[in-house]
Amino acid sequence: MRKRSNKLIAVLLAATIIGGAMTGCGSNVEPKPTEPSSSEVKETPGSVEPSSSEEVEESLDPVHFVVWIAQAAGSDDKIVEKAFNELEELKELNVTVEFKTTPAGDKFDQKLDLALAAKEDVDIVLGDFGANAYARMRNGAYADISELLDTKYTSLRDTLLPDHWTNVTIDGGIYGVPSYKESSTHAMFLVQQSVVDKYNLDLSNRTVLDLTDVLEALKDDGRATFMLKYSAMSYLRDAMAEINHIKLNRWITSATYEDPRTVVNFYETDDWKELCLQTREWYENGLIASDILTKENFTAETNDENLCGLIYTQGDYLSLYAQKAARGMDLAELQISPDNYTVAGNNYNACVTTTCDDIDRAVAFIELLFTNSNVKNMITYGIEGMHYDLVNGQVDWTNYPDHATAWATSNTKIGNVLISYPPVGYPEEGYALYAEYAKTARKSPTTGFVLDTSNITNEINAVKAVEIEYVNMLACGVVEDVEATIAEMNQKMYDNGLQTIIDEAQKQLDAWWAAK
Repeated sequence: MRKRSNKLIAVLLAATIIGGAMTGCGSNVEPKPTEPSSSEVKETPGSVEPSSSEEVEESLDPVHFVVWIAQAAGSDDKIVEKAFNELEELKELNVTVEFKTTPAGDKFDQKLDLALAAKEDVDIVLGDFGANAYARMRNGAYADISELLDTKYTSLRDTLLPDHWTNVTIDGGIYGVPSYKESSTHAMFLVQQSVVDKYNLDLSNRTVLDLTDVLEALKDDGRATFMLKYSAMSYLRDAMAEINHIKLNRWITSATYEDPRTVVNFYETDDWKELCLQTREWYENGLIASDILTKENFTAETNDENLCGLIYTQGDYLSLYAQKAARGMDLAELQISPDNYTVAGNNYNACVTTTCDDIDRAVAFIELLFTNSNVKNMITYGIEGMHYDLVNGQVDWTNYPDHATAWATSNTKIGNVLISYPPVGYPEEGYALYAEYAKTARKSPTTGFVLDTSNITNEINAVKAVEIEYVNMLACGVVEDVEATIAEMNQKMYDNGLQTIIDEAQKQLDAWWAAK
C-alpha cells in the first residue's frame, strides 16, 4: 500500500512545535462552512459551476489518489490523465490522480476485487455497477460517506435527487454516489431511416415480438436483420422480460408489476416461451442469420449504412441523437419495451475505499465530478481538439473517428450528465429533457430492494452456468423443440440450486415489504 510518511511526519512535527492537538484525516485546516446549496440541479452544459460546498484553502496538503475507472484502457489514457491533473479545479483542491483502466482481456470486477483483497492502491472507484458494487458496499470495501454528505459536502448531496440515494443506502449508511444519467430507459432497435421510408414502416407501439415486417423489409433490402451475434441474443430476452417483469438479481429472481411481492423464475413464464417460439419462427423463415452460431460479429455490416440492420441498445429518448452523431448515419428508433424509471434503480457509482488515506478529500474530488462542468467534460470526452471538437456547445467527433479507443469513458458512468456537453444534433434543451421524460416513466414497486446474495453465491454461479448453456441458443431460434428445451433448462437450474435462490430472495423480499 502507498505510504505517505513524509506528510505524516510534517504534520506531527508541526503539532509538536505549536503544542496544539490536531484531529482529522489528511488536512490540518478545517474548511469554511458554506451556505446550503439549492437542490435544483444545474442543467446548463458547459458552464463552470463552483466546486463543493466550501472554499478550498491554500494550506491543504497535497493528496494523490489512485482512481479506478470501469472502462476499457485507451491509447491516450496517460495523455488525458496529465491534462486532467492540470485543471485549475484540481490544483485548487491540491489533488492529483492516477487513472487505472481495464486492459483488453481483463475483467474489471475480477481485477478490482483482487486489488482490494491485496490492499493495493485503490482510493476511488468510478463506474462501479450492479450486484458486484453492492456486494463491495456490504463487505466493507467502501467507506460510509453519509456524515460527510450531511455536514460538509451538501452540494454533492443536493445535486442528486432523493431517489438516487436509495440503492446506495445500507443500514442507514451511504456507500457510493450514483451517477446522474437518464431518468428512464427502454430497450430499442435503431434502423436506417431510408429503410423506414422505402417500406413505409410504422415503428410505433411495438414490442420485441412485433418485428416480423421490419425483418422482412431488411431482408428484402439485402441487409442483415439482427446485428447481434450469438452471445448477444440474450438482449431479446431482456427486452421481453422488461415488459412485465422486474429483475431482483438475475431473471431467475424476478417479480412482476402485477404481483411485486412474489419471486418468480422468468424462464418458467409464458413470456419466455412466447419469445422463444417467435425467434424459432424467424430463424426458420431466414429472418435470423443462418450462421448465427458461428458468426463472430456484425462489425462490417454495422459500419455500412447499406447493409446495416437492427442495432440493439438500451437507452433513453436522447440515445438516438447520440447514436446518429457517433455513427454518422440517419437512424430511426424502434422502441420495444416500456419506459422504466431508473433514477432509483441499479446505477453506476462513485465510491471511496475504506483504505483511502484521505476519505474527506476523496469525497471533495467526487463532488467536483458532479458539480463542475470542466472536470466532468474532460473525464467524459477527453481533450478538446484531440478527441473532439466543440461546435456551439455540442461535441462533434467528425474529425476523430478513433476517439472511443483513445479515451473510452462513457458519459453515463461518471458524475452528472446534466452538466456535460451533449453531442452534435441533440435538442437545444440537451440533457435537461431527462427530467421531463421521467414524469411519464413507469416506476418499479420494488424500488430500494437490493438482494443480498452473500448466502447464495455458489448457487447463483451454478445456475448462471446453465443460463449460459441455454439462453442464447433458445433466444436465437436454433432449437427445434422449444418447449422441451425450456423444460430441460429449468430442470437443470433447479438441480443446481435454483429453489434455494428463490427461497432466499422471497425471504428477503418479504422482510423488505414488511418494513415499508
